[in-house]
Amino acid sequence: MGGGHSVELFPDKDSETKPGHKCVMSASLDALKPPVPPDDLIDEMVEWFERPVDVTGEAMLKSVTLTENGGMDDFTVKVIFDGSKLQAYGMGKGDGSDTDRVRRWKRVIVDRAKRSLILIDYVPEAKFGVWVGEEEEKELFRVTMTILEKPHRLEFLCQAQDQFMAGEFITNALYGLTDNIVGRVQALSKSVVKAVMGEVDGKVAVVVKGLEEHVDESQFFEKFVGLLRSRLESIPGANLEDVDDNTFTVEAERPRADGSMVPGKHIVKHDADSGEISHAVEDDGVIVNTSFWKLHGSPLMLEAWHVTKTGERIATKSLARNLQTHVNDAIEKANSWFG
Repeated sequence: MGGGHSVELFPDKDSETKPGHKCVMSASLDALKPPVPPDDLIDEMVEWFERPVDVTGEAMLKSVTLTENGGMDDFTVKVIFDGSKLQAYGMGKGDGSDTDRVRRWKRVIVDRAKRSLILIDYVPEAKFGVWVGEEEEKELFRVTMTILEKPHRLEFLCQAQDQFMAGEFITNALYGLTDNIVGRVQALSKSVVKAVMGEVDGKVAVVVKGLEEHVDESQFFEKFVGLLRSRLESIPGANLEDVDDNTFTVEAERPRADGSMVPGKHIVKHDADSGEISHAVEDDGVIVNTSFWKLHGSPLMLEAWHVTKTGERIATKSLARNLQTHVNDAIEKANSWFG
């Protein structure tokens, strides 16, 4: 595995499914630790594309519409970002309107027998999609992913109309997908607890129960904060500062939802006595969202939620996915001699 990625990708390889063309190919899935079963990867890939919204996008989300094209192995998903929320984040159309934006519009065709997916884009993802009213159901880009055998590897055939692309640029873009999905499959295989959508005291939250069966409360809290600290500190160019015993900050450029980079600051506060942790994210000195976690005792349970720039409390599937990985990593570290 190279460069901290879930699985290494190699550009400009000879395609095995379409001889005479170049592709992007991965290293062996079987050699990963833990290995990634092909069918599990297909399942996780499909689950992601049924609702392809990350934590950052959730704060601007208006709707996700999924339409079956004859069955759940052939569907179209359309993700709309709310124009008023985009305005609040300084990403509106610029004409004073609250025009919504089509962030993603994609058809997904699954062939489980061949272990392949075809992904067809109708709006340019690299350009953050298009404004509502400008979209057209016309194929702009196509990716055919196939899981090869002996050993199991990922092959990506990427094309814009009749032009095939397999260079460094498209390879780096594909890491955004493979890091997410491959890493998720590996995390699920090691999970001892699950993060689920729910409510706490009538408020939406992502909840993790059953922690007391696997970890001590004080050890878990310490490792959870430690993982958050180490992951923020690993951001390229990050500058970490301990403000006091219960607060640290990390300054580093961060990507906005439209792909641009802005000066960013992460402010993390934690209190072991109350079991509370907060992580505020600033863009150019303005807080754009805050994550909260609260550890409840007897029985031991973790509650998590986000508050957006508009003040909305949200608890989403993408938060649950990320939280499950973080919680299980913290449990593993708490129970390790080398934690």
